[in-house]
Amino acid sequence: MRKRIANELGVELYDIYGLTEIYGPGIGISCEYKSGMHLWDDYLYFEIIDPKTGEVLPDGEVGELVITTLKKEGAPLIRYRTHDLTRIIPDVCECGSKYPRIDILIGRTDDMVKVKGVNIFPSQIDNVLAN
Repeated sequence: MRKRIANELGVELYDIYGLTEIYGPGIGISCEYKSGMHLWDDYLYFEIIDPKTGEVLPDGEVGELVITTLKKEGAPLIRYRTHDLTRIIPDVCECGSKYPRIDILIGRTDDMVKVKGVNIFPSQIDNVLAN
């Protein structure tokens, strides 16, 4: 559907990530290569954790995104749990930006259901039905 919208309108689409609790929209954005969203690590510190244990996961592994604000004065946040599931993409983007990237969001920790031991997210069901 995304490709269809872009083609029919003749526009280029970008992913933009943000949360009202942090700075609103615009704490990350995809580039022309569409290989994740660049995050502004000069204002924010990003971690991926195991949602159950809180343990920090290595780059490349999927987990919950946790954000700490570095320059926000009015309402700073330390290790704010977003409940968004993603991963930090470890390599440098083709565009040459040195800013770190996260992958597209695959779901949330609070909307996952387990069926016979398999984690299922509503977005996965959406993808199957859309194809």
